[in-house]
Amino acid sequence: RDTGCGSHISVWKKTVASSRILSLSLSLQIVSGDSSSSVICWLPDTGQRVRQLRRCHGNAAISTMALDGTRARLFTAGADGEVKVWDFNGRCLHRMNAGQGRHVRITQVLPLRRSVLVVGGQRGLSVFRLHSFTQSAVEPSEWRGGVQHVGEVLCVAFRPPQTLVTGMGCHNIMFPRQRQTCSSISQHSHREVDRVATTGLLFIPGRESASATGGADLMSCEASGAVRFWSTVHCRVLGQFTAHSSDLGSIVMTVSPCGKYLVTADKEGTVKTWDVQNYCCNPHEKVTEELPELVRTSRPHLNRVTHLEACLHGDRLLLLSASLDGSVALSYLPGEIVGYFGQTVGKLCSYVALGLVWTA
Repeated sequence: RDTGCGSHISVWKKTVASSRILSLSLSLQIVSGDSSSSVICWLPDTGQRVRQLRRCHGNAAISTMALDGTRARLFTAGADGEVKVWDFNGRCLHRMNAGQGRHVRITQVLPLRRSVLVVGGQRGLSVFRLHSFTQSAVEPSEWRGGVQHVGEVLCVAFRPPQTLVTGMGCHNIMFPRQRQTCSSISQHSHREVDRVATTGLLFIPGRESASATGGADLMSCEASGAVRFWSTVHCRVLGQFTAHSSDLGSIVMTVSPCGKYLVTADKEGTVKTWDVQNYCCNPHEKVTEELPELVRTSRPHLNRVTHLEACLHGDRLLLLSASLDGSVALSYLPGEIVGYFGQTVGKLCSYVALGLVWTA
């Protein structure tokens, strides 16, 4: 596939869409999952496919993936309601019963120090304590926070040591506090609006000092194409802007490890890079709707971008983007496209979440 910048990478043609991507720190490999329930490991420098696991969830598509803190264990979530834990020799170590026997779409798996949180298919969170991973089959533990959400949880973000934020399909974001209490804040609490799902949450790297003084330290994106900057200290929005047209529906986002660049993408395959280094760093009374600087706009994909991930590799910032067109693009951040790891030559029959996670 011609990247338009003089480079051409055509590594592996697939008839199905990738569903998620990870990278391994020891030799920087990219891991992708797809709608045929396969997991493939790639070398980013050459595009070489080095390993493939087939039918990880039988006929169920992989909806999301994650790596544990050691980068030695891979979590794959299928539409069958199971989350499986793998090593990179292809062995399934554990089967987590997140769906409780039901076929549900799992939207996120978040490994923590002592537990694993699974999001999707119910109002609360499914929590799996690591001390219960002694058998092959693992059942969820009791969620001690109780069912405090008024809608289905779609996404979650965590900042050590104990800040957990959840985003829901009812326009709300919740900040659990100490002693199992929480405060719920609506993004439009003072006016009637159509309910729009919060589809992504990210803590902004390098915002510790800004957070302490009430500046924005959390970003959310939603199904209307909007991005919002939050102060978790004051539980309020400081800034918001429309990154993509609301007619395009849900967007996805990622932030660079240094916190300088926000990257957003939509269903047309368009990717936008914004400079947010100084955006909403200080508290203010009114919500700003000023757009941050738009650094670059590109269209590396022909269909919906379903996941983005940024990584510092050597002295270069890199961006992985994954799409329903069945391809995974590697780009400089910000900058031109380097190449593609996969293309689809068949027709997609259903929505598949495509994602990227770096481990380097």
